[in-house]
Amino acid sequence: MRISDTALKEKTGKTSAQWFKLLDDINATQKSHTEIAAYLCQKFGVDKAWYFQMITNGYEVARGLRQKHQKPDGYEISISKVLPVSLSAVYKAWIDDKKRSQWLADPNIDITTETKNKSIRASWIDGKTRLSIDFYEKGTDKCQVVVQHQKLASAAKATQMKEYWKEQLEHLKNYVTGI
Repeated sequence: MRISDTALKEKTGKTSAQWFKLLDDINATQKSHTEIAAYLCQKFGVDKAWYFQMITNGYEVARGLRQKHQKPDGYEISISKVLPVSLSAVYKAWIDDKKRSQWLADPNIDITTETKNKSIRASWIDGKTRLSIDFYEKGTDKCQVVVQHQKLASAAKATQMKEYWKEQLEHLKNYVTGI
């Protein structure tokens, strides 16, 4: 799960262990992801749908129904880094082909959608997987960049790409800070 039990209990009234027991009691291991999430939403409130997706994902991993990082269309990893520079400088380092080639090992991504200083959606160089890059202001001359790499073929590839993006975001930091 991506949220602590304390925060989960505060938002939903139960810890992950309590939710998992409730799901075991209805034989949720025999249900699809959609059925589990829909059950939680209908029984405990649609306004908590995001939490119920997260609970469902955590339950499926805990019960061996899905692997870590696995989604219905492949595997997905997420990595983020807070950088000590303005959001616009980081966004430009991604969006500008020449700048991107200065720090990204595989710079030939195909940008399909962009929202200035907010997000970039792109096809990865393999033509099969997708990137979702989001930017968040974290104060004066400080921002966070979050990279999600989606539709990866295997758990091994997800692990490999998580390490790759960790390294690339360190290169990005060095590039934008002039180190």
